[in-house]
Amino acid sequence: MKLIHATIRPGKVLEIVEDGAGQIKASAPGLFTDADGTEVLPPIYPWPFGHHANSYSCPKVDEEVWIISFTDNPLQLHWVRKDDFPENLKDFPLTDEAQNLEVVVNREFEDSKWAVLYFDNDDGWMMKKDEDGWINIRQDGSILLKTKHDKRIIDICEDSIALGTEGKAEDSAMLFSKWKEFADELCGDLDKLAKALNNNPYTAAAGAVLTPLIEPLKQKIAPVESKHVSITEN
Repeated sequence: MKLIHATIRPGKVLEIVEDGAGQIKASAPGLFTDADGTEVLPPIYPWPFGHHANSYSCPKVDEEVWIISFTDNPLQLHWVRKDDFPENLKDFPLTDEAQNLEVVVNREFEDSKWAVLYFDNDDGWMMKKDEDGWINIRQDGSILLKTKHDKRIIDICEDSIALGTEGKAEDSAMLFSKWKEFADELCGDLDKLAKALNNNPYTAAAGAVLTPLIEPLKQKIAPVESKHVSITEN
């Protein structure tokens, strides 16, 4: 089932409309809440395609369903049973095993690319746009941000943050302030060493070689600092 300009969100049945041919009233995030009162809520019709075509089977009060709302017609509202919806995802772009998925948003764009927000029992929450990239909030609370570009991944793991790869990266990040402190001390020590070498006629030649190397080394310290990425010690 391909839905264009529509939003699919979870909802809870609040009331069955009497003689309404399968119509219900429901609460749904971003649409209606229990506090609105069922008397002012519009009826929601059964989705006219798939297993519910002309059957008007009706869910029970407090049962969870999918609510489909259309951007160009806010009053066009339909409901679908949660256990029925995955069977209709014939063009689902993420997995062949759709039975464990709870899809909150499933949208196709004009270029036939998909944007999907769903929950998976194994993987947790997933926001994905075709194969271009996705954000995965895993069951353990870790977060993966991935793109189609090589080494353009951020993985907020359980015990670390990895840049460029999924899982722990091969190398460790360095604290610039600590490195600058060390580099400044090293350049200061080299200055002292160069002066000592220059003051001794037996080592003056070594001092003459070392002295011109110190200033270029100092100039290389500041450009190493990133203006866009910061890290926390330990």
